[in-house]
Amino acid sequence: GPDASSGPDDAQGGNADAQGDDGSREADAATGTEPDADVLKPVLMGADATGNAEFSKATGLTAQVVRVYLTGGDSIPNSVTAAKLTQYYSAGESVVYSIKPDLSPDSEDTNKSNLAALSASIVSGGYASKTWIALHHEPYHELTGAQFQTMYGTYAPSVRSGGVRCGVIYQTYPLTHGEATYAADYTSGILADVDYIGIDVYPDSTSGGYSTGILDVIAPFTTYAKDNGKPFQIDEVAVDSTVTGTQAQQASWLAGLAN
Repeated sequence: GPDASSGPDDAQGGNADAQGDDGSREADAATGTEPDADVLKPVLMGADATGNAEFSKATGLTAQVVRVYLTGGDSIPNSVTAAKLTQYYSAGESVVYSIKPDLSPDSEDTNKSNLAALSASIVSGGYASKTWIALHHEPYHELTGAQFQTMYGTYAPSVRSGGVRCGVIYQTYPLTHGEATYAADYTSGILADVDYIGIDVYPDSTSGGYSTGILDVIAPFTTYAKDNGKPFQIDEVAVDSTVTGTQAQQASWLAGLAN
């Protein structure tokens, strides 16, 4: 799977690539905060960085937000240039930057220093309102809730102290496959440092597939976000060729996000 300018409190956007539980997933995603009771706010629409050119070719549009991944073991860059994000900002695109820190103890000081420097570079470049940083997206089941919150509590302050939003991104699959209280188990102790809750959602999350409404699938996360005063965003969403359904059913499932 993998993400008009918007400020920190505006509707937020992201996208999907094919990462997650199944490599056959396809499509891009819309991302946004919960709308006001009587007004639907616009959301940003985007693409995974590796599919950005394909998205533009297929739609004739420039993605409003791009999802960029830094995988575990890669050194955390200390500037916008080192992170290779300038190309997206220059194109008028916002960025959801997923960072998977190296968790070895001897990397902690370097990770903190580089995250602080990266945050400062984002702010000094005027990109803070166009950036969402996520730490170790989809942590279950690679990390326990306690391990994830320890990691997040260690590194999020380095991002946020510079003025850049930092949040969590959780996949819906575990909600019906072993971790029904995912949001609380992985977030309750770090809420003060969480600026948003991101959601990765696919039709294989429930046994109902396309017959289970997408809003019902994401409800455990959106409810938790609203109950704790946090904006939420869809960072990955796609149809899945391994889940039985017609093209019309797939389209209807995705369209549920507009409700």
